[in-house]
Amino acid sequence: MGRRALVLVTAALALAAAPSTAPAAVTTVNLSSPADGAYLTVTDDVAEVTFAGTAPGASDSDLLDVWCVRGLADHPLVDDMAVTSGGFSEVRPASLLPPGTCRIMVVPDGTDVATADLSAFDDALVTTEYRRDYRSPPGASGSPDVPEDFQIAHQQARGLTRFFSAGGCGLCGSRLFYDDTKTMSEMIFSVSGYLNLREPSPHDRSGVRVDGHNAWGPNATYLDLDPGPGFESGSEIAGMPPLARTLTGAGPGEDMTIDEGYDLVRCELGDPWPVTKSGCGRFVPAGVRFERRTAVTDDGTLIGMIDVLRSLDGRPHTVDMLYTEGMQHADAGFAFPWVGDGYATHVTGDTVPGTAGPASFFVRTKNTAPDGDRRFAQGVIVHDRPIGQIVFTANTQMLVPIEVTVPEGGSATVRHAYAMARTRAELTDAARRIEDRYVPPTLEITTPAEGATVGTAIVDVTGRVRDDRGVTAFTVDGRPVPPAADGAWSTPVSLRVGENTIVAVARDAAGNEVTARRKVTYAPPPPPPRALDTVAPTLSAVSRSATRFRATATAAAAPRGTRVLFTVSE
Repeated sequence: MGRRALVLVTAALALAAAPSTAPAAVTTVNLSSPADGAYLTVTDDVAEVTFAGTAPGASDSDLLDVWCVRGLADHPLVDDMAVTSGGFSEVRPASLLPPGTCRIMVVPDGTDVATADLSAFDDALVTTEYRRDYRSPPGASGSPDVPEDFQIAHQQARGLTRFFSAGGCGLCGSRLFYDDTKTMSEMIFSVSGYLNLREPSPHDRSGVRVDGHNAWGPNATYLDLDPGPGFESGSEIAGMPPLARTLTGAGPGEDMTIDEGYDLVRCELGDPWPVTKSGCGRFVPAGVRFERRTAVTDDGTLIGMIDVLRSLDGRPHTVDMLYTEGMQHADAGFAFPWVGDGYATHVTGDTVPGTAGPASFFVRTKNTAPDGDRRFAQGVIVHDRPIGQIVFTANTQMLVPIEVTVPEGGSATVRHAYAMARTRAELTDAARRIEDRYVPPTLEITTPAEGATVGTAIVDVTGRVRDDRGVTAFTVDGRPVPPAADGAWSTPVSLRVGENTIVAVARDAAGNEVTARRKVTYAPPPPPPRALDTVAPTLSAVSRSATRFRATATAAAAPRGTRVLFTVSE
């Protein structure tokens, strides 16, 4: 990740490592600012927070420290704040506050907030969120003042999440939030869904390659912030595309959606590695646009990402990506169900076989922590596509390869999700629900054959239907049909003369629907041919009601008309 994402952590560690002095004779503090229940949003504009109050009985020589107390993850904010005339007041940038909810406490200098009795000291429960955008340095000669990244941190009822762009850090921090104690777990996902700009050995390539060429996004200017040997500033290479970002929702406690997108570029002169301005020349279009939609739901415990690769030049493209999935704690545990169900630690260079289909794998903050631990919680990562061989680049991070084919003028989609919980059972259930959402039922009609012609008005239609969690509804021509335990099904279907289209529809619990069609023609057989008739018809039993009758009015002596009766042989 870039240096910006590390500033807060570095500052906190520096304060934590500073030598402490013996606590002063301050016995109580009354905190007037920030207000209890304050909700602070840090934006691109200058945002400040004031720490103010009184310390009854304190002298001007006394010093105070300001802490963000989370119970499970405490952060020092201000060190050695001076008491003046029994009070204190200091204005600091709001970006000093870590994302999420914590109790702001002002305590005597050197106090160990994890063990001290702080009942005599006021606190203010404050939630801090981030809505910041970052641009390339205005003085850059290549692409000055181009939007390149963002930071968005959001607190919900049960979880805190923080994001940078896909090429900046991705899901750059997540914790469970416990409303009953107003505390947080240790960080679960630290760097996940991250398409790194410079993958380390053994890959020595960018996180995204288009048609075999290293591809870059706007956050390639991160090279200006965290350069390595042989790398020059990404800002110095012309042709950097801008990043578009839209935020939806994200009011206090609401679900949140982030949409981001940018055109991928490649070096005009080939694929130099390490990347230099002279070796790269300038950035030119790679023919593909990258778009990501990130949605945070389930009170902040479920993060879904949909990555879309679109062809911009009307040509097909092969895009292979290395997703960084990472934790923070050095003793993190990982479980890959297709090779073994138990958690294990890993070291740099470890590999895990890929999968032939969608996959879920589990992580926990500390491998030795018991199931259900509040501090060291767990997570699951679900990918909807087959993944290649996983390679660990550290004991906390791995690279997950995924390759897609973008059709000419079309797009390809990669979906992945991240869920947090205290227990493995909760995560297993979440993984199944996510997989069910990602994997629709499979449905086939086996008989009759496509385009078959039949001579009966009723035909038996057979097939098979399957789903990873079970089919909830299945119909053939609109009529419910119960499949057998193995998914086999059979049902009679009435046909009309001519061509018929038989339609079978299956739906699973996640709402995925799949349809199968089969065209069948009903041609009734012709009537049997008649035998040759060689017998002449005969009349028999001929009789008349009157043998003498008049046919016209002139024959007055006879009755008018007669009835003729007979039997015919045919």
